[in-house]
Amino acid sequence: MNQSCFVGRPDPSFSYLLISGLPPAGPYRYGPFETDDCVFINLETLELKNIGNSWKIVTGSQLLFDFGNKESEARQALAIIKKYSFNNSCFVGRPAPSFKYLRK
Repeated sequence: MNQSCFVGRPDPSFSYLLISGLPPAGPYRYGPFETDDCVFINLETLELKNIGNSWKIVTGSQLLFDFGNKESEARQALAIIKKYSFNNSCFVGRPAPSFKYLRK
């Protein structure tokens, strides 16, 4: 991954990584990801909801990302997820991950 991208600055509410303009993908493209700790994102049910005065990206009943009162940033992030077909939200170290990333 050679590009770090952000929504909202200077304190980004959302970030993602690309490989020369393309989304990172599973083992069939860029090498083994057998140890990935990922949550599947169902792009068919992905939506933006205002829950308790906070904008959230959800899939079904699963909360994926919380943007607080930043509706425009939430809408932009939702469009990015769909554009790159990110269908996995992955973590390094949980419950308090030191690194998060999205991939196909």
